[in-house]
Amino acid sequence: MVTTMHRIATKEKTQIGTLKALGFKNRRILRHYTSYGLFIGLVGTGLGVALGYVVCKLIMSENGTMGTYFDMPDWSAAIPAFCYPVMLGTVALLTLISFLSVRQQLKGTAADALRPYTPKKMRKVFLERFKFWDKMHFGTKWNIRDLSRHKSRSAMTLFGIIGCMVLMVGGLGMRDTMSGFLDLLDNDISNYTTKVNLADNADLEQSKALCKELDGDWESLSGISFEGDTVSLDIVRNPNNLFNVIDEDNNRIDLSDEGVYLCLRLKDKADIGDEIEFSPYGSKRPPTLSPASRTRRS
Repeated sequence: MVTTMHRIATKEKTQIGTLKALGFKNRRILRHYTSYGLFIGLVGTGLGVALGYVVCKLIMSENGTMGTYFDMPDWSAAIPAFCYPVMLGTVALLTLISFLSVRQQLKGTAADALRPYTPKKMRKVFLERFKFWDKMHFGTKWNIRDLSRHKSRSAMTLFGIIGCMVLMVGGLGMRDTMSGFLDLLDNDISNYTTKVNLADNADLEQSKALCKELDGDWESLSGISFEGDTVSLDIVRNPNNLFNVIDEDNNRIDLSDEGVYLCLRLKDKADIGDEIEFSPYGSKRPPTLSPASRTRRS
């Protein structure tokens, strides 16, 4: 926006001077050009929120990409609270940039504004003091002087290149991460080819009979509230080792009926041997637990 508004104000300097000569007040000209940044900020923010919500629902939903691998008690998308001041600050910053870019051209009289844009006088570059400067190629000298003349534009270019490289490395790293995750899921965790999902109101005895008939293992998931967090309670019975539970070193864990295994995100919430309390998702009353509900690390 800094570069674009500077070029617009410079290119239309004569037009701005003509408007001043015709009697247009500075605040009206300022309001016109400032609206550029305001309009772009509002449209960009609106499109960003809309596209962000759509992309989020395509990925983070029960029928989306993440729903293939995870079971969550709630898939509703929400905007974090810190996003609102960021959006307002972005729109305000773009509007301020437009305002300051045009205000510079309005200084002086209408005759001053009608004069063509004159680049500011630049001092010699520090490298010109050395003898090797005269031996450098003309294109190299041009680029160095241009960097010195347009410091803000050069800084934004550098920042943009850094940002692009971060996105590129992050994108390629995400692909490698997902490839490693899928290899781990297929080779170390999941040893089955078919998964049968039962309705929430399915009869328990019929479910057990179906599991026995298919010679399979079963897993029951439920959303719970634990220490202020909404987490998933996973009850597993896998005598056939069709799906496994692994530790932080990706080694298979032999599950025991004595206690509860906490994931890495919750491991600091309780110590080994402590009793823990949790409640079903949406309920404020914790159930009564037996002393066997003690923690284990996984």
